Amino acid sequence: MNLQTISIGNNFKTSLTLEFARKYVSYGWSVIPVLQNDKKPAIPWKEFQQRFPTDEELVEWFGNGARNNIAIVTGSISNLAVIDLDSDQAVAFYTEKNLSPTLTVKTARGFHAYFKTKIGVRNFQQRDDLPNIDLRADGGIVVAPPSVHKSGSVYEWAKGRGIGEVEIQELPSWVLAEKPEEKTPVSQLYKGVKNGSRNNAVARLAGSWVGAGGSLEEIQEKAHVWNSGNNDPLPHDEVDRTIKSIYDLHHGWESPILFDRIETPEIQTSSLPSWLGDYARAVSLNTQTPPAMAVMIGLAAIATCVQKRFVVSPYGDDYVEPLSIWTATILPPATRKTAVLNAMTAPLSEWENKKAIELNEEISENETVRMVNAKTIDRLQNEASKCSNHDERKMLLNQINELKINTPKEIYPPRLWTGDVTPERLQNLLAEHGEKMSVLSDEGGIFEVMSGLYNNGQANIDVFLKGHAGSSVRVDRGNREAHLNSPALSFGLTVQPEVASQLSQGNKKHFRGNGTLARFLYALPKNNVGLRNISQRQPIPEPIKKSYHAGIFHLLDLLDKMYKDEGKPQILTLGHEARESWLRFAQYIELNQGEGKEFESIQDWTGKLPGASLRIAGLCHVVEHGDTSLIVSQETMERSLDLCEKLITHAQGVFELMGGDQVYADARYVLKWVIEQPEADFKRSDCQQALRGRFRRVDRLIKALEVLSERNYISPPEKLTTKKPTVIHHINPRIFEEAKNGLA
Repeated sequence: MNLQTISIGNNFKTSLTLEFARKYVSYGWSVIPVLQNDKKPAIPWKEFQQRFPTDEELVEWFGNGARNNIAIVTGSISNLAVIDLDSDQAVAFYTEKNLSPTLTVKTARGFHAYFKTKIGVRNFQQRDDLPNIDLRADGGIVVAPPSVHKSGSVYEWAKGRGIGEVEIQELPSWVLAEKPEEKTPVSQLYKGVKNGSRNNAVARLAGSWVGAGGSLEEIQEKAHVWNSGNNDPLPHDEVDRTIKSIYDLHHGWESPILFDRIETPEIQTSSLPSWLGDYARAVSLNTQTPPAMAVMIGLAAIATCVQKRFVVSPYGDDYVEPLSIWTATILPPATRKTAVLNAMTAPLSEWENKKAIELNEEISENETVRMVNAKTIDRLQNEASKCSNHDERKMLLNQINELKINTPKEIYPPRLWTGDVTPERLQNLLAEHGEKMSVLSDEGGIFEVMSGLYNNGQANIDVFLKGHAGSSVRVDRGNREAHLNSPALSFGLTVQPEVASQLSQGNKKHFRGNGTLARFLYALPKNNVGLRNISQRQPIPEPIKKSYHAGIFHLLDLLDKMYKDEGKPQILTLGHEARESWLRFAQYIELNQGEGKEFESIQDWTGKLPGASLRIAGLCHVVEHGDTSLIVSQETMERSLDLCEKLITHAQGVFELMGGDQVYADARYVLKWVIEQPEADFKRSDCQQALRGRFRRVDRLIKALEVLSERNYISPPEKLTTKKPTVIHHINPRIFEEAKNGLA
């Protein structure tokens, strides 16, 4: 296999990752798994600095559907030291050295250059004399192809510098230069510096001047004035080059991702199978709306058809997941939510109307019989109450009982969904329509109802929650009585961000605590208003529309077949490979929950995600196979898991929007302090000291700083090898412009 020629898409190809891992080990490189879309080791890895992994370990980490990235352990075990070039400036600096070509990996923001290590060489990060350059050696790891960066870009061997194309070169001596022990305060640099410190000094002063604002020419003029005060000034053109480099670096910062602008991965209609995916894509193109909206409403529409008729049992025992599903797509006004909802739900309404017409005569007859029997019973009861003859009275009572027994149950016109319903009315709807119902709406008014709009803020929403779980409902309250054995309730909502932001406020505060918000699968697609082509109109192809309508009608017409076995649902099970994929995903979720873990802030939501992935897989399976097959394939399971992985980021964004994510709240708090700083960088210890009332533990502060770094407000941490270890962050100068505009 020619490793440098292989590229992959955003989805993990586990067999390919395993093949890469085996090749790396055959080259004498130790490898470990790192978390998907991350650089954090997925296992304790200290021992792999001393030994190579076995093939069994490689298969466990990278085979059989495992969803890990791969990292090479640098240092003596692999005889590798890797220079990490993390910006255009770093690449330019490296290129000027005119080194012989060596193995090189293209990364999301630069390159990894592989060299032979030397004894005792350890990691460092961003020395003053090496701009945006890190070294990975003893004690380090480096993410390697075919891993996928969190941005979606793929680590690849650079063209012409892949394995088998060039030799690994010796580590250049300039990388091994010692790092200055202490940083002289910027204020002292104005007095001038001695030879050997001039370049570093002018670079740091430039960073301070750029952060304060000003044109390139103004800053160069300041630098020349400062330079002339040194005993041995730097050459004029060298100062200009240094200033321009720093100026370009600062102005090369990416714009910060504002906290009200949340980046989420795109959800494609390929997440859905066959006729469902085809129609969702056609609706998205027709309405010029994000595909995620049609995908999420499409899943809710399918759940409306098949909930209570199928369940999924991953182990084949008494643990089952119903096929009810709750989805909420968050988009602002004017994004054509109504058009998409109408298109995806049209066949549901058509089916209701068709069945109502078919049952019209039967319903009318049923109503007549019930009315006549009711009046007859009233008459007989009146006669019985006045009758003094025991035998005659007993005969009347027998007639009454016989009429009650033989009076048919009320037949209702079929209802599949509603748009707005109180808890009390929902109980009745479920009882009237086979214990299944959906709430499909292009507004979020249902949340107001659930928070007690009609009950002085005291609504009991147990029937909603139990409808998601399929657990029984028993209500015996005054003159109200409702007994439901296994209700099934689905949601398909499209709501505005303003509505979503209020779901943790006022009477809705309890939604997080009682698990309401954890039950929803959220989509937060990018708003494309302002980018649509108004003159473009792409009709939905008639064959695709007919196929979707026929598919929906077929699933709904399975109703009669499903209840032939005492009304019990059909049980879908997982094939062996599908179950293994699901178990690995469930374990991945579990390992990233808990205090200090990636999903800590939304673990109420991620805790339900493995079950939700089974529901999605079950829905997709029924779309493809109806009731002709009851075994879910690995392909279907993987499609569901890929979608769920993307939904994690969407959920994080929505919970951030709600203000329910503590880490993001902390990050906003720190940002206010960062904006007030007078210099272009700050020490982490100074930040903690200033904000010690909120951050008594440094790990909580680190999480907040990581969020600011991910959103381009500050740089990643830079460790200074001083007498007392110091961590600093550089500040993106653009945030001061944003702050002036009230956006940061």
